Amino acid sequence: YLRGMFAIALWDDVKQRGILVRDTIGIKPLFYKVLTNGELIFASEAKSILAREERMQGDLDENAMHLLMNFRYLPGDLSLFKDVRQLAPGTIAQWTANKPLQSNHFEFRNRANQLSIIEELEDSCRLHMTADVEVGSYLSGGIDSACVTSLAARHASKKFRTYTLKVGDDPSEANNATRSAEILGLENIQGDVSHDMENQLLKLVWHLEVPKINALQISFLAKLASQKNKVVLSGLGGDELFLGYNAHKIMQQVGKLDGFLP
Repeated sequence: YLRGMFAIALWDDVKQRGILVRDTIGIKPLFYKVLTNGELIFASEAKSILAREERMQGDLDENAMHLLMNFRYLPGDLSLFKDVRQLAPGTIAQWTANKPLQSNHFEFRNRANQLSIIEELEDSCRLHMTADVEVGSYLSGGIDSACVTSLAARHASKKFRTYTLKVGDDPSEANNATRSAEILGLENIQGDVSHDMENQLLKLVWHLEVPKINALQISFLAKLASQKNKVVLSGLGGDELFLGYNAHKIMQQVGKLDGFLP
């Protein structure tokens, strides 16, 4: 029945068992390692687990690196550190003394009243606007962030700002974001990519233990937004859910050629 993003650790003192849970999308991080003596170590950062070792830097999982370079993300429970795993998205794992870690996949229960996509989006934006501080949003030149911004701004009780980084797949992205903000009657604050790229990248790699293809741009955008806002919404995830990437279009065309798709 839980909604949103979460990573949870619970201890059942009666049954003497531990429980780890991670949201179905895998937004919140949860790493773990099972030692040779059966001991389980878990944390929200892999560095916390590696700190138990004599050599904190850890060893590279070359298979995980191979998959990352091919798919541009780490599938399933992999991490880049050998023997350190992530709890897979949408998983409940249980452990007890003298028993190996057992995990089961779960799905969210469907709500009784099925809402349309636009109703689901508006409901989610409304709930995310519950905050004691001002909430803003990232605004690119695309549909996803513009949709979230439009729906969230309706429920803003405080000033609602939007933030745009002047870089993107479309050369006109910043101009499109400006126009979207004008249509919605919202302030749009834009920033450039830092010239101190090398130092920024080193700092980012230290904090970002699971590589993301657009992590550097997002870090610059977050730094820009943090000057005035502590909470921002974004349209990230829309392309994954609605198959909006160029790769999805290519796969669709290939499927048609092979007769798999109509």
